[in-house]
Amino acid sequence: MRALHSRVFLLAAATALLLIIAITVGKSIGVGGAEANPRIDRVTVLVFDLQSIASDSEAVGMVESAMGLMFQLKEGQPFIFVFDDEFTDVAGPMATDAEPFPQLLREVERRLSDSTDDASDALDLTTTLVGAYDYLNGLSVSDDSSIYIFSGSAAETDGDNEIARVSPIVGLLAEKGWKFYDATTPQTSPGVRAALSEISSRTDGESFELSVPDGLWNMTSRILLEEDKGALLRVGETMLSPDAVFETPIEVSPGTGAVNLAMLRENDDTSLRLKDPSGLDATPRNGSAYTNAVVWELIDPAPGKWTLEARGSEGSFSVNRYSDYLYRMELAAPRETVEVGKQITMQVAVVEGDSLVSVNAVVRARITDPSGDTVLYDLNDDGVGADSVADDGYFSATIPGVNLSGRYNVELEMVWLGVSQRVTSLTSFEAQLFPTLAITEEVDRETFLKPNERARIATLNVGVGGQPFAVSKNDLSSAASTNTGDSPGVVEFLPEDQTPDGKASEFGVYYTPQSESLSTVAISLDVEYAGRDITGGVPPMVLSSVAPPPPLPTPMPRATPAPAPTTPPPPQLPSPTEQLSPLPLLVAVGVVILAVIGLGAYWLTKPAPFGYLYTEEGRMVVRFSDIRRASTAANVLNRDRIPGEDLPTQGFDGVEFRFGRDGAAFIEPAEEAGPANVRINNQPVTDPSEIFDGSLLGSMGRLYIFRHDPI
Repeated sequence: MRALHSRVFLLAAATALLLIIAITVGKSIGVGGAEANPRIDRVTVLVFDLQSIASDSEAVGMVESAMGLMFQLKEGQPFIFVFDDEFTDVAGPMATDAEPFPQLLREVERRLSDSTDDASDALDLTTTLVGAYDYLNGLSVSDDSSIYIFSGSAAETDGDNEIARVSPIVGLLAEKGWKFYDATTPQTSPGVRAALSEISSRTDGESFELSVPDGLWNMTSRILLEEDKGALLRVGETMLSPDAVFETPIEVSPGTGAVNLAMLRENDDTSLRLKDPSGLDATPRNGSAYTNAVVWELIDPAPGKWTLEARGSEGSFSVNRYSDYLYRMELAAPRETVEVGKQITMQVAVVEGDSLVSVNAVVRARITDPSGDTVLYDLNDDGVGADSVADDGYFSATIPGVNLSGRYNVELEMVWLGVSQRVTSLTSFEAQLFPTLAITEEVDRETFLKPNERARIATLNVGVGGQPFAVSKNDLSSAASTNTGDSPGVVEFLPEDQTPDGKASEFGVYYTPQSESLSTVAISLDVEYAGRDITGGVPPMVLSSVAPPPPLPTPMPRATPAPAPTTPPPPQLPSPTEQLSPLPLLVAVGVVILAVIGLGAYWLTKPAPFGYLYTEEGRMVVRFSDIRRASTAANVLNRDRIPGEDLPTQGFDGVEFRFGRDGAAFIEPAEEAGPANVRINNQPVTDPSEIFDGSLLGSMGRLYIFRHDPI
């Protein structure tokens, strides 16, 4: 074992020495003048082990089919063909759309199938890798170039020794970013395959076995992903028999610009037939056929169900597709990190070229949170809910507050009715905790604040999640107003857990009223956090500096005389002529009259509704004095209250308008009602809030202005 390790070490050292000499001395291994060529952004190098391929007709067919798939997937890109390990026998680089390329390809195919070719020595991996390194350096290619080694060598090779020999040069190639791939025939020996696989793995490449359908399918799928052309989908697969016809549907959705079909077959005598949705025979506009692969391209195919028929001798056969779509989906919102705990509006733009398009399709968003849980949402372009404008190309939905920090992966999906083929797109957004405000120890609303005297009205806490977060006093702001129109009082924030840099996470809030009035105080936070300007607030507080009325004097109790002793009266004898007394009837009538008078007096004590609601455009939509309740009893007993659902405009369910004396009006949550989606001055209505002239009321995405007097 020790001797084996010494031999491996010596081989590695010799290889490293060879590499150093080749690079430092400047020896050009088979460059053939390539060092004078200008920089080529991206090339694909195909290296052939001719000795192992040319002697096997099946291997030749597989290699030619693999090349044909590459030319289709990398259309317009330059290729280089190498026939020896020293890179002295090279053809190219030449792009697939160059005029001489077909002639070059015929020469390459001749070399592959000619078993008498002079280049009959087997590839030496170390020499091949050093040659590739020097050759590509001479061309100055970009780091996304790739090298494919095609081999069918059955030579018995010690994989570990081979890997040790090539390790030094593999490290240099990996630093360049050039990816190696190996494509081997089934006859390739395990040792050769292990060495090639190690080279591919260490350069972020991949190993493929040239087989039908799995090997060619895996290679095609990998190239598609690297070319950013989508995913390869299996349409149908079967084992053909001489007396059977294989038929598979190919569904084409609206907005499909092209469908590319890759048919992988074990025998080249398989015949193919394509029918369009109307049942007529169709001829692909672009196509090419190889021994084990047939590639067709359908340009601007009609939407609907196409049909592919295949018949031939026995052998494996599969149909695969990838498509180019005219429509694409882009996540328009959220465009930046969202706040954990708050609902968000998701908006997806459907785009064709550079323009928004309205499509008659269903758009869904499958959102996976950081824990792996997935929720599916339907988005609409009907102008309903979160979607503000119908048929504008923006599909929208309201997403309840996300509850985890981290990345949310989003799979967008566009589906047409009756078509199983769909357009998908992957995107994501981030969710994060941001600073929030919370009020504790708030002063009771009935507490009387003396004018011109400072009083503590609340404690203000700033936090991120469950942790305190220190901010500057200058990051806090307040706004105050009074119901009398007098100047509002002064709001002050005093830090209570101040840090050395003058910040705090807890503040005492103090208020000094300037007059006898009802004051509304709103507090907000505006701070920079994680590179963003964060704004938040707390529900407004209503404070009273109106002196309470003096208590009424308590009357002295009257002395109650002791009752005089009485003797029970003798029983009255009924008289046949006695008539019914009218006294009970008179008492009942009196009670009714007194109740009516009392109810009228109670009704007169209730202030009548007043004020108006106007839209942003100045159109009056509500005159509160004209509102009639559902019942007469409600009009009488609740003259000063109007439920939101009685308004002629929608969206005020769950709140109640209350009217007081001296021109005071309030909006408050209705009793025994669910959460109301109504906001006053951009704050949700969770407690009674006073409405002033000019207050802004928001509901269902609409904005209204309260006015005392008509405008």
